[in-house]
Amino acid sequence: MPNFQGSGFAMELPDDCKDASAYTFVLPESNGFAANLTVRFEPAIDVSDLKERVNAALEILKANVVDFVLLNQVAGKRGPHSGVMSNFEWGAGETRMRIKQYCIMTTGDEPRIYTLTASDLAINADRSTPVFNRMMKSFVPNQGQLF
Repeated sequence: MPNFQGSGFAMELPDDCKDASAYTFVLPESNGFAANLTVRFEPAIDVSDLKERVNAALEILKANVVDFVLLNQVAGKRGPHSGVMSNFEWGAGETRMRIKQYCIMTTGDEPRIYTLTASDLAINADRSTPVFNRMMKSFVPNQGQLF
């Protein structure tokens, strides 16, 4: 049985168990909202074009939220991995959200797509964006805890 080490806990898991964790890290509250960064991952089954996949997801979001605006998007490589960084906003007034999303697709025997999503109120973005940039820049996929 593989052992899983979480934040302040550990547990044994059956051999056929898959890790589908999502991790959320929260910054101090500002203007009634706690900015957060969520990291999730999924198998990259049948994904040949990461940017195309990201844009398809953004189109779904755009159809379901108010006043969606894609501020910018950059696609490229980070080492051997493909990546897409998207910055967008949605909503109105003081509750307008600013989202920075970084998707990276790993290579290897079990390719994965990691999605890092940083969320804050647009009015707080000047404060939280530099923090999120440092967090995302430090993100490194590795083989630790894979089972």
